[in-house]
Amino acid sequence: MSQKTKSVCLCFGLITSVVILTIFALIGITGTALYVPAKRDESTYQLTMCFVKGYRLVQKTCSSQSCTGSGATYRCTTSYFSCDQQFYTVSYNISSGTTVETTFEASDGPGSNSVNQTYPCYYDSTSETSVRWQWNTSYRYLVMLCVGWSGVGVFGILTIGLIIGICYRKS
Repeated sequence: MSQKTKSVCLCFGLITSVVILTIFALIGITGTALYVPAKRDESTYQLTMCFVKGYRLVQKTCSSQSCTGSGATYRCTTSYFSCDQQFYTVSYNISSGTTVETTFEASDGPGSNSVNQTYPCYYDSTSETSVRWQWNTSYRYLVMLCVGWSGVGVFGILTIGLIIGICYRKS
């Protein structure tokens, strides 16, 4: 293999390594950005049981905008559609033993047949009237964080090795 061919291979390897390094860095950055607030929620939200005292469905008109083109041909169209808001009135016990009652909006709740029934829910221990039905686990973000930054480490070393290889061959 000629010297020129070897240099081309090293340059192609370097470019590939930098692209893969960038992808892993983006995965790591995204994982980190999502993990931090999810982990904070884990320490803030407490599991309890919510007794559903009331349910109200409110229909309203929602809209979405779609834009195409650029410059003088840039156009936006707005679409209108019916959407539902679900409101739940619940009561639940907090860690101090106090019973709290609140009304909140949630699209992921148990639905219209939930009145006079009890369901697991999570309340914010720093704002006890803030409650949610679902729990967002931080585990998947931790996996993204670990995979992303591990890939950065591996491909960072490979990239440095390729840079040294290219510089060494030129001298």
